[in-house]
Amino acid sequence: MALWQVDIEKLLEGEYWTNRYIVSALNLADAASLGDDIVELEKNIHRTNVQFTKVRTSDFDPGTDVYRVRAINEFGELAAVSGDMLPLWNVCRVDFSTGSGRPSRKYLRLPCYEGDIVDGVFNSGFLATIGTSYAVPLLALTGFVDVDNQVFTEATVNPRMAMRQLRRGSRRRANPILP
Repeated sequence: MALWQVDIEKLLEGEYWTNRYIVSALNLADAASLGDDIVELEKNIHRTNVQFTKVRTSDFDPGTDVYRVRAINEFGELAAVSGDMLPLWNVCRVDFSTGSGRPSRKYLRLPCYEGDIVDGVFNSGFLATIGTSYAVPLLALTGFVDVDNQVFTEATVNPRMAMRQLRRGSRRRANPILP
């Protein structure tokens, strides 16, 4: 089984960002199918104003031209809650662990709303939604691995709001990231 990377591009109010996943599969078609499964899990927890633009599945060899890009053009499925939308650098962090070494982290720009938090801590309903609709099903997805091809054994949703800059530097990403 080979390792593949799956990048899922999203768009909100002119801002693009991606989340990257590592999957283990026999070939590009199987890896792309796993990528489509991950897209569905991400759509479960992203707000209805977030557009999923495309998913790119590729090998790790920069010298090859082995990849697949599929246009998605669908929106997230989680309805917004009360209060104002917080800036996109406010994220929900999910840690995936293999039982040894450092965890793999996913920083989710859903976006978060004022109604999702109380004093910088996500409310219990929000945490349960991220856990049951994303973290647990992703953990159960056969082929979702870390960069060392180790299977994840645990997923935890950090109860505190995290911050993660969209990109280094001051240039805003006004164009799509994935070709």
